[in-house]
Amino acid sequence: MAEGQRLPAEIDAQPVVRAAAALRSVIRGYREEIEREQRLPKELVEQFHRAGFYSLVIPRALGGL
Repeated sequence: MAEGQRLPAEIDAQPVVRAAAALRSVIRGYREEIEREQRLPKELVEQFHRAGFYSLVIPRALGGL
């Protein structure tokens, strides 16, 4: 999706999508470190966890999204 494009309202209103949008500048701030280290910094992983991103890969039957 191109920068500045919006998702459909029913998707854009989802809490995880709102969290991702809110973290956009934080993620960009880590861009050089991520490239250099070839891994996500611990602080960013913790923010992803608090935002619920990892529940996206867990099956609904097990409590994921």
